[in-house]
Amino acid sequence: MARVVRGPCDLMGGVLFVRADGSYAGGFGDTALEATARAGATVVLETGRTGTIEIGARGSRCGEHREGVLV
Repeated sequence: MARVVRGPCDLMGGVLFVRADGSYAGGFGDTALEATARAGATVVLETGRTGTIEIGARGSRCGEHREGVLV
């Protein structure tokens, strides 16, 4: 499960369920952000850990405006 824990109010609390087979359910209402979160969540899940990944505006991996997604 990936949840937005920091960022714009309209994204806060959004949830994306990422399964081991790559399928997913839910979302944040932003396809670029969801795609980046899915990729990041997959990497975190493959390590068997949890953590927070930083995703920039519009799903980029860099930039000054970042959303925190807890996986």
